[in-house]
Amino acid sequence: MSDSQIFIKPLKIINFTGVAEISGVSDMVDNKSWVVLKDSLVEVNYNGANFEAGRIPNALKFTKSSSSSIMMDAEGVLWFNDGGTLVRFDSRYSNSSKYGVRLFLSKVSKNTNGERLFEGIFTNENGQMLSRQPAFSIPVLDYDDRNISIQVSASDFVNPEAVQYRFMLDGTGNEWSDWDYESTRVFSTLTEGDYVFRAQAKDEVGRISEEVVYAFSILPPWFRTKWAYLGYLLLAVGALISANKYLLMRRAHKAAKEQALELERNREVVKKLQEMALAKAITLEVIGPENRLLVSSDSQALSKVVHNLLSNAVKFTEEGEIEIQFRENDEHISMTVRDTGIGIDAQFLPDLFDAFIQELDGLSRSHEGTGLGLAICSGLVSLMDSTTIRVESTKGEGTTFIVGMPKAFVPIGKKVRVFNSGFGATA
Repeated sequence: MSDSQIFIKPLKIINFTGVAEISGVSDMVDNKSWVVLKDSLVEVNYNGANFEAGRIPNALKFTKSSSSSIMMDAEGVLWFNDGGTLVRFDSRYSNSSKYGVRLFLSKVSKNTNGERLFEGIFTNENGQMLSRQPAFSIPVLDYDDRNISIQVSASDFVNPEAVQYRFMLDGTGNEWSDWDYESTRVFSTLTEGDYVFRAQAKDEVGRISEEVVYAFSILPPWFRTKWAYLGYLLLAVGALISANKYLLMRRAHKAAKEQALELERNREVVKKLQEMALAKAITLEVIGPENRLLVSSDSQALSKVVHNLLSNAVKFTEEGEIEIQFRENDEHISMTVRDTGIGIDAQFLPDLFDAFIQELDGLSRSHEGTGLGLAICSGLVSLMDSTTIRVESTKGEGTTFIVGMPKAFVPIGKKVRVFNSGFGATA
């Protein structure tokens, strides 16, 4: 098959994505030919059915004129002339040469003050040259010095101007950059962390060098150090403690005000009861252990119960005494309010705690009231856990009310609210 027969039909090259404006075709040698395109020369391989694009040497990438001549001799050497330049390209040289491009790390410096971090040679602790960076020489940069430049250089004895470079920085995406002719990289927006800079070079025939590697670390700014975070934690804990103390103080202040108001109300009630008792020459006596008794109960409700029982005792006692006695056992505390008043008929006792019920009605009543006092006492007692109330009475001799309350067990050091009825030992 002659060369003219190969190109009778329009030339279609598969596996090729470049600009296919063909301005020349060389002879075919060993099923290989060269095609002149607008911006490069492409090696074409014929497999008996199709033409497949092969190499596109970087050395043959330049703008061609519209009138170009190309030929390939019997040894496969390509000759090309675009009117002003004669190019000889021996593909065997690029394939068989054992001398590829070599890449070196030239310089690493801070852009803030120009300080050199690396001068081109790695050495060990004894000053002997090393081919790679030793661990002890990995620089640790302050956050303000994170703007750095890294420069590499390549040795290529054929066409050094055609050498291209690409770079990658582990820790910022781990992707290679595109090939270009710039041998210096500037990094100005790095954050704290550990980084590994990698670079490669490629000569005009596509041979790629081994990687050069340079490691460095950047410290975090002072406000993102572990000591700063520890300080933030301590400040947060301090703020929480202060806020908790403030809330506790407010609650304590509120409780103190409420307790003061409650105590004042109790004093007013006690004052009235004492005045009534003195007017009737009644003795009020409190009997109980010397140590303070603590009950698990609602202080306001319990105070209301005590006042109602004492009010009734004073109201229905014309002479004699009213005795308030406290007793305790392992689990309970009892409060007994005993008077020497008119007493209650045994038939009326079952309905005593009903609302609006009094023993005497109509014109025979000698004491005014609504009949709600004891009903309120019973209702309040029923709302307090493990609290009971019962009554014992003998007509003409007096009445005794017994209130049973659960004993409070308070851990040592814990503050509790103390119920104060307002009574002293004797009135």
